Amino acid sequence: MNYPLRNLILIMFTLLLSGAASTALERWAVEPQYSYFENKVGTFVDNLQLTKVSGEKGNLYDKSAQLTVVSVFDVDCPLSLKLIPRIRSIESAFPDVVFKHVSFSKLISKEDVLKEYERRKLKGELLFDEKAYFSASLKVKTTCEVFLIDSNGTLQYRGAIDDQYGINAIKAQPENNYLRDALVALKAGKEVNHKLTGAPGCLVDSEASSTAKTEITYHKDISRIFQNKCQQCHHQGGVGPFELMTYEQAKERRKMIKYVIKKDLMPPWFAEEGGPWLHNYDLTDDEKSILMTWLDNGTPEGNQSDAPVAKTWSKGHVIKNPDLVVKFPKVAVKAEGLMKYQNPIVKVPTKEGKWIKRMEVRTENPQVLHHALFFLSNGKASKGATLRGFFAGYVPGTTINEFPEGTGKYLPAGTHLHVQLHYTPNGTAVSDQVSIAFEFMDEPPKYKIETASAYNVRLKIPPHEANYVSAAQHKFYKDGYLVGFNPHAHSRRKAFKYELQRKSGGTETLINIPKYDYNWQVNYQLQKPLKVMKGDILKVTAAYDNSENNKSNPDPTVTVKFGDQTNDEMMIGYFEWYVQPNQSSADDDMGIPKELRIMAEKTMNDVKKGKLSMKQARKTLMAKAVKTDILLSF
Repeated sequence: MNYPLRNLILIMFTLLLSGAASTALERWAVEPQYSYFENKVGTFVDNLQLTKVSGEKGNLYDKSAQLTVVSVFDVDCPLSLKLIPRIRSIESAFPDVVFKHVSFSKLISKEDVLKEYERRKLKGELLFDEKAYFSASLKVKTTCEVFLIDSNGTLQYRGAIDDQYGINAIKAQPENNYLRDALVALKAGKEVNHKLTGAPGCLVDSEASSTAKTEITYHKDISRIFQNKCQQCHHQGGVGPFELMTYEQAKERRKMIKYVIKKDLMPPWFAEEGGPWLHNYDLTDDEKSILMTWLDNGTPEGNQSDAPVAKTWSKGHVIKNPDLVVKFPKVAVKAEGLMKYQNPIVKVPTKEGKWIKRMEVRTENPQVLHHALFFLSNGKASKGATLRGFFAGYVPGTTINEFPEGTGKYLPAGTHLHVQLHYTPNGTAVSDQVSIAFEFMDEPPKYKIETASAYNVRLKIPPHEANYVSAAQHKFYKDGYLVGFNPHAHSRRKAFKYELQRKSGGTETLINIPKYDYNWQVNYQLQKPLKVMKGDILKVTAAYDNSENNKSNPDPTVTVKFGDQTNDEMMIGYFEWYVQPNQSSADDDMGIPKELRIMAEKTMNDVKKGKLSMKQARKTLMAKAVKTDILLSF
């Protein structure tokens, strides 16, 4: 082929991938994705029989090796060929990992493929997928995808080698080495950070072929769904009421499993709009279908050899060597009935401010602790601090508060921590002690995570009212990025919605929870931070049911107002965001408007001079704060 013609073909190929020559070129870059199950990540991969160079049959992956990397070998795709030196480098760096390279092109002869393969000096075994079993079973999307499979047949990573090359997108050096990082993590027995990415390259028509459907079994299919979506609570010592670690346990609980799936009670996830979300334990439609088919077909066990590598759930703590542990006084939890919230306050023994990488809430009796919310305090319980935003939180199944890379929370020197503890007695009187463990950063992060809120303290829900609606808003006084949401209400709750009203025009739904469940204080974290601009308004709307139809309603005959206890109600739309880099708490104005801060300083000076009492000052500031959607606490 002459070079002018070859260059013309490459130009046409680029234009086809980018849309049309008359429009701006589309840039297709490597980015993390999170639709794991739909892309087979975390599921069983059949150990297909493909054809070796010798003509003999060879397996897709090696069950005697801890890990096998499978790549597509395509001599027609320019980007695929460009990545071969990267694959060679990884082969050399991981000599104990098995590498397989699969060719499924029908347009090039085996002899020509083998000649090109030998010229490229790859070390792994070359396999031919003559009937497109591999591309169909894994629904291969592009010729630049790689697949990382463990010895038990679980697909642990799928996507790009790294993020240097895309279509009409290139970096001087890769910023993320996804395949290498996945190999390092799995060899060390750790979770893979990014299990799925897009992989720009030549598109593959994997839907054209299909493989025979196989029976859904526990070991091949169901066990992996339980690992990814259920076992974090349902393991020995976990907060779940029973274990789901073995086939026998799942079979014994099959009727209960079917019930909670049909009623959408489990796993506890209630967002129906917004996202996409990190740590989403909700079952996808495909997962529900597979589970229900398995349950309806008599819960077949299948072959033990198809089972995944068992996950071990820590009986101890996740942070093994914390930099600081703050313990709160013990609480006597009674055997039955209701308990009022406990609100202990403890001084943090730090002489200087610390940046937090992650923090872990610990409880001696997770079965009775409904939730715990921690707030920074000056040594006294403060409703204002509660409304502004919690510092750390605990709900069943979630003990770790970990922040995105490049971000962290600031713990001021000598501050106090006020914790709000909600216990639900379970028939046995116990003593419980809650503590919080911190792992600090060596250097300040680029961005400081803050928790703030939109709230309404003027609730007045009439008796027997089935649809009381309350709204609140928070106006952003700085540019920043939203990273998560945590709506908070009590037993009369019904629904929650967060919307963002742009100063430039238009409103978008950030999260919609049509069936809010007080029993699960879920923290919904965005996969990708959402940019907000100064002047944008976060609108939060909540609905309540104070009627007899609400089975969790403690008393439909009373007028319900805002309050801390379960019999009261709350309307707080917590959200997490970050503003500017390296901002210490001493310099932080929490986004409070300049006019309100000036007024607060003037009012406090009047208190010091005896012109105003503290009660008068608070009333004055609260009136002003309501107008600006900010609550001051002092």
